[in-house]
Amino acid sequence: LNALAPVTGKLLLTGGGARSRALQGVLNGLVDVPVALADADEAVATGAAVQAAAVLEQADHASIQERWGLGAGSPVDLSLDSGDLRERYAALRDEPA
Repeated sequence: LNALAPVTGKLLLTGGGARSRALQGVLNGLVDVPVALADADEAVATGAAVQAAAVLEQADHASIQERWGLGAGSPVDLSLDSGDLRERYAALRDEPA
């Protein structure tokens, strides 16, 4: 997964799917960065507001996020056998359609 879409820093999960322990575990096993759940009550709407503020102020979204005190999140700590999980993901990804 990281070869297709490099992830750096932290993966912050938002939205309804983020509440799924299965999704949290799979993503935690597939990426090599910490996975966290967004602490914002309306994380998707908050993200849209950050993007709008960044455009309005012609600023980097990270500076807006930092100024508003966003992005910390609660860590996801689900231990899965990432080797087996990565092998299964790769097999499904590479399977002919």
